[in-house]
Amino acid sequence: MKKAAVGAFLVLVALVLIQVWLTPQGTTPAWRALFDREILTAPCRLGDHVAVLGDRREIALLDRQGQVVARQALPRQPRHPLVALPAVVVVADREAGLRAYGGETLALRWERATLQTAPIPPEVLPGNRLLVRTDPRNLIAVEGGSGDPAWDIQLPSPVQHTAVGRTALACTYGHDDVPNPTFRLQAFDLEDGDPLWTFPGPVAAFPPLIAQDLFLFVTAQGTVVGAEQDTGDLRLRIDSPGLHHLFAEGDTLGIVASDGRQVVGASLSGRKPWTTRLGASFLAAKVVGDLVMLADRSGLQCLDVSTGEVVWRRTPGPILAAYPHRQGMAILYKSSFLDKHGSFAYLPAATGEAAWICVENAMFHPPLPEGKLDLVFCRNGAIYGMPVPGGDGPPPGTLSTPGQPATGTATPAFGLPQPVSGFPPRPPAPGSFPGPIPGPDTPSGWE
Repeated sequence: MKKAAVGAFLVLVALVLIQVWLTPQGTTPAWRALFDREILTAPCRLGDHVAVLGDRREIALLDRQGQVVARQALPRQPRHPLVALPAVVVVADREAGLRAYGGETLALRWERATLQTAPIPPEVLPGNRLLVRTDPRNLIAVEGGSGDPAWDIQLPSPVQHTAVGRTALACTYGHDDVPNPTFRLQAFDLEDGDPLWTFPGPVAAFPPLIAQDLFLFVTAQGTVVGAEQDTGDLRLRIDSPGLHHLFAEGDTLGIVASDGRQVVGASLSGRKPWTTRLGASFLAAKVVGDLVMLADRSGLQCLDVSTGEVVWRRTPGPILAAYPHRQGMAILYKSSFLDKHGSFAYLPAATGEAAWICVENAMFHPPLPEGKLDLVFCRNGAIYGMPVPGGDGPPPGTLSTPGQPATGTATPAFGLPQPVSGFPPRPPAPGSFPGPIPGPDTPSGWE
């Protein structure tokens, strides 16, 4: 009996020691703070401060060391993450309300109501405006300073996705609750909401993307199409048997096949394409100069953006989430199946080694760069200021901010110079898309 008890005790001690040994160790932060509520969604900037959602009850303003500057109770539960404009942050609630808060006291600047609660979050437009869906078929541009409508659009069927370009807005619309759904795509002028052009055929239910001055979208047949924002003229067309994801950054276009593991790297300027395989389902991609980082559920790999040759691979453990960040990617992963904590690390593309690691037992939001520090927010309220070697401002080749053009100087090409297995290019049909569609004069649904 004594031997059995001693054996059980030794097994328990061994398990504890293994757990302690496997528990990851984080990097020493420049500072650490603790917010007294759950941070529900990704934080956003408001001037020199950071705004966060505290639980479902309040919005709070934090300084650069994570200390609370102001709090403002919310009358209704938020539905979407905070949306930042130059002078206010906007909260979209679950009862068809919009409220804008600003200043160092988070004073209420304006509030409006819509006919229905929008499943699509508000989106930032150029010129201090906000794009809001007031009901399934109506979109309104709202002035950020007053909340007044600038223009409105009514579409013939429910809006599914939108993409804000440099001068135009792309809208995918159609019914997704029918046996054979059909979706269309139309572009509108960002200044006055006037229709510019429409794609003549049905499209897939993929969100349009911005690449230089192109809208990238997918037809119902799985063809990747690139059209000029202002005119709709076709500049890129790539056929594919199936599509799981599409990403674009600068001159680089990436197509993830329907199995979620084959990635084709192409170029808007006609560079020779390449193909690579992932170890698990695709999560995220980040282009940094001559490198492209690809994250999947099993690990990270960094490739030469021109040839697709592997520069380095990392398998830190199962990856739960990945966010493009600075000159690399921030990933949330588990070090082992016994680990109850999650490790959140930033890996620059140049080295593939973690610049910093935070360890918590909850999910992390995308970090915010702040000079030589990264502001890291955990859902449980933990906030870190993590030192970043060489972190002195925006890195080259990062994604553009909403409503701004993507960086890059390459000229879009009509197709790829050589076909790649499963994704052969096809030249566009002659002619451009049809002319503008007359805009409706019906009310927009703004109250």
